[in-house]
Amino acid sequence: MDYQQILTHIENSPKIFISNEERSNVMDFVRKFKSAKRQEKNHRIDDDQQFQRFLNGFLGEYALEKFLGVQFRDDTVGQSSKYNQSDLKSIGIQSGVKTFRKGNYPTVLRQFNGYQILVCTESVFNDNKEPIGTYAYICGLAHKDVLDKYSSVDLISNKKLKERNVKAGFYGFDHLVPFHNIEELKKELNSMIEQHKEMKKQRWLNSQKI
Repeated sequence: MDYQQILTHIENSPKIFISNEERSNVMDFVRKFKSAKRQEKNHRIDDDQQFQRFLNGFLGEYALEKFLGVQFRDDTVGQSSKYNQSDLKSIGIQSGVKTFRKGNYPTVLRQFNGYQILVCTESVFNDNKEPIGTYAYICGLAHKDVLDKYSSVDLISNKKLKERNVKAGFYGFDHLVPFHNIEELKKELNSMIEQHKEMKKQRWLNSQKI
């Protein structure tokens, strides 16, 4: 799937507008979040790129909250070990949120992916090229197997990250499942989970026949 096809998918997805004021509120939280993370060994690199990654991730979560009409984000900050759970667990949905910038590929783990909702962000400017906010596109829900199957380390642009060989760029947008409200999201996710359980069961039964 070439990137033009991916752009078509993105631009046909539900779109949420985040105003500069809303973005500023998210930025205030990211500053507190980043300050807390400096105490952890793997977050001691203090640079603007890290701040922008955190900001983009939380903007995606905020946009999804607006889209679904529910709040699932935890506004407290602390050690990562205390927050090691799926992003939407607080509302009973076992899915994470993977946010990426328009023009890039979403970066996913090469293994051990959970179910993920993909959100694409894009800066919005007025006729005078002044920033007026952010668009967030709700691209769809990805099955963990889809994330594993339709990703490639060759799509990682960051050289150091690519050399670590732990993450890959996802390109299988035509395999994402759309949803338009929280009820549809729960229904689609539950269906994926049940199908996954059935597949595991069949594999186990087949292994017993050998």
